[in-house]
Amino acid sequence: MRLVYGRLLRMQAHFEIPLEVRLHAAQSLGRLGRHSAALKLNYAHVLYAHGGKAKRVSYSTSHAETLAAISGMEASSMVATRLTELWLPDKQPTLEKLILYQESGSPLFPVDAATDCRDFFELATGSKSLPQDKLQRLYLLAIKEARVTGRLRNFMLIPTQCMTADALTKPMVSFVLNKVLSSGYVPFWNEDKHPALVRRLPTLAEISEEDLYKADDRSRRKFWREGPILQAQHVLR
Repeated sequence: MRLVYGRLLRMQAHFEIPLEVRLHAAQSLGRLGRHSAALKLNYAHVLYAHGGKAKRVSYSTSHAETLAAISGMEASSMVATRLTELWLPDKQPTLEKLILYQESGSPLFPVDAATDCRDFFELATGSKSLPQDKLQRLYLLAIKEARVTGRLRNFMLIPTQCMTADALTKPMVSFVLNKVLSSGYVPFWNEDKHPALVRRLPTLAEISEEDLYKADDRSRRKFWREGPILQAQHVLR
């Protein structure tokens, strides 16, 4: 399931659509190849879309994208949990099992997040230090926690031309949105000066507050030092 979110001034919008993303091992941690981005996506259905006025005015693009990401992440977690509930073999699953899928992510319906804001992408992946604003710091740490626990699988930086949510907040004619609504196909490609980037973190069995402040490279190195048991648990997911 691919989550695409965007935000402009006092407007926010995000999409939740089921979409299969197939990446090779070398591509899952870096830049997609020239033809990979166009070949690895399938047809999809729009499960949820939202657009409305923001409750607070953002002072930067990264701050606005962070607020939209939090809203979209909560909606996508709810959608993934409800879809997982339909596929469980138990006719009446317990609340503990549903909470486990909600907090740790569902292997049946993983969530991928996509944005076109490089500043927000670098803040969320640890390439840049966290901002001084307390609210934005908490939101970024929540996104990092979702990535480490498995609620967010792939975190992608895509070209602005591929954003499907832009037409919900901007007065524009969107080729991408028209393509999704008319045929169900999500066009996704690389631009010369803005290639698609993908970051994926391994799922850790136990996390600490220190893990949330680490960059992606340090988090992956810690994962491979934990031993074969934790690696086997990650593969089974």
